[in-house]
Amino acid sequence: MNSEMITIIVPVYNVEKYIGKCLDSLMKQTYANIEIVCVDDKSTDNSAQICERMRREDARIRLIRKEANTGLASVRNLGLQAASGKYVAFVDSDDWVTPDYLETLYQLMTEYQADIAQGSYVRTTIEVDENKTKYGAVRTRGMTGRAALCRMFSASMVHPDIEYTIVPNKLYRKSFLKGIFFPEGKIFEDQYFSAMCYAKCKKVAVTDKKIYFYRVNPQGTTMQRYSARFLDEVELHEKMVQYFERSGEGDLAAMVSARAIPLAIDHYYRAEYAGCTDAKRKAYLHVLKGCRHYLKYNKASKRYKAKVLLFLLSPAAFANLKLDVNYRQGI
Repeated sequence: MNSEMITIIVPVYNVEKYIGKCLDSLMKQTYANIEIVCVDDKSTDNSAQICERMRREDARIRLIRKEANTGLASVRNLGLQAASGKYVAFVDSDDWVTPDYLETLYQLMTEYQADIAQGSYVRTTIEVDENKTKYGAVRTRGMTGRAALCRMFSASMVHPDIEYTIVPNKLYRKSFLKGIFFPEGKIFEDQYFSAMCYAKCKKVAVTDKKIYFYRVNPQGTTMQRYSARFLDEVELHEKMVQYFERSGEGDLAAMVSARAIPLAIDHYYRAEYAGCTDAKRKAYLHVLKGCRHYLKYNKASKRYKAKVLLFLLSPAAFANLKLDVNYRQGI
């Protein structure tokens, strides 16, 4: 038996169709010294009952039942408080993992003496046999937390690199997480949590091996119709900027702020398409608020800065010209 315990935190809310497969994949881990902390966020279906039944089958499962529904960030924070392990992982209850998910991450963390170990994932809408997943050549590498943070924000797309953003494909040293929490009452909470972790940690170990199966759930929060709540993504970027400014990390503050601008512009047009006037107005104000940093940031080209100014002058002209301000930066 492996000597160091790993706690897997599983938020549970109305996932009776999926929770059985999720827990079964955790119960079959080759790394056996684990506890599985299921936190039920006041489910209205049979999710909690399924967890209870499986708890009776495997004593490593714990079930915490909340008295009120408070959202994913709150549930994960509660799971962190209840965790007994030296290491912590998060697995979403509609997803599942390979049998060597934890063993792969634990060995990676040990080899590189890292605070965070992360693997790759498969995004799917259907049931996939993990035993038939083709890995190809598997690379492993170590990097500093700062390098991982830059990698998270340096991809060419508008949104941060999801492999560095999401938390379920990672293993964390629990002692390192002291003082880091998910922002409660917000969606896109993974982005903020991951940025804070990378900013604090010394070493991140990464593998290309696919060990996590991310189910695209049409009932998931970020898959629902656009609303003003989606602007949490931009607001959390601004919160990161404030944190790095207070910490004297001006270059990181500028980097994240530069990413927040194209993100806010993207949200402006998504809100316009959805007919969400309030969100559209707020998105414009986010661009206006953040343009000072963006215009000063030397890794954003003059051409992209001119696009931002054109957007502020006339969003309609910006759209008619079919422009974009996807952020690009060399690592």
